[in-house]
Amino acid sequence: MNDDNNLKNLDCKITHLVTAPYYIVLKDEFNRFWYCGKTDFGIQTYNQNNKTIYYNFIQLNIGETLQQELNNKNNKITKVVTGDNHLMICINDKTIYGMGRNENCQLGIKTSLFDELDYNKDNINEFYFVKADWNENGEYTIKQLECSCDETIILTNCGKIFKSDWRHNNKFDFLRGKYTAFQSENTNGEKPIYIGVDCIELFFISETNKLFNVKLLEPLHLTEEKLNKYI
Repeated sequence: MNDDNNLKNLDCKITHLVTAPYYIVLKDEFNRFWYCGKTDFGIQTYNQNNKTIYYNFIQLNIGETLQQELNNKNNKITKVVTGDNHLMICINDKTIYGMGRNENCQLGIKTSLFDELDYNKDNINEFYFVKADWNENGEYTIKQLECSCDETIILTNCGKIFKSDWRHNNKFDFLRGKYTAFQSENTNGEKPIYIGVDCIELFFISETNKLFNVKLLEPLHLTEEKLNKYI
């Protein structure tokens, strides 16, 4: 790691900060992405006198395809989100790029390009952003882009939810000759306006002000009385 790729002394404006259990990623005003692993190599020194912890960040390799898009001044990175082992961004709320592991098609591509790699200081520059195989005709505008541990979820402005799914990974697809990047989720006729996700569950608030669990597709009646029992 050389000093040129070190954010110990910040000399640029940070526009996005995302965290995962094992790493932190920053995006700066020049569309550079900076990665710091929390366990392997992130903490450089702990000064006992002023109790300051310094984190070393290295610049991620964004890849030629994304760089070409960003060379067009009309293209802006509008969202940055992260899962346990993948980082997702979108351009102009239309195009999605991802970097990291892809066991569950969370990058929206039908390849295991990065699956044998681990995030660490020795091979982090072997990762780069790849374009998701989704929304190629620009039909959808992205309202929310979210990640769970190893999935990617999209909510469009028109109220559609798309989600990656291990059932559609490349081993499954090649056997059946089918592949779609992000699967459209059934919302039972309700129009989602917000989504929330954890490592297990996906929820949405509908236009009718109801809370739904996507797996159950039943409204969850969370009254103030019931909520108080958990507080």
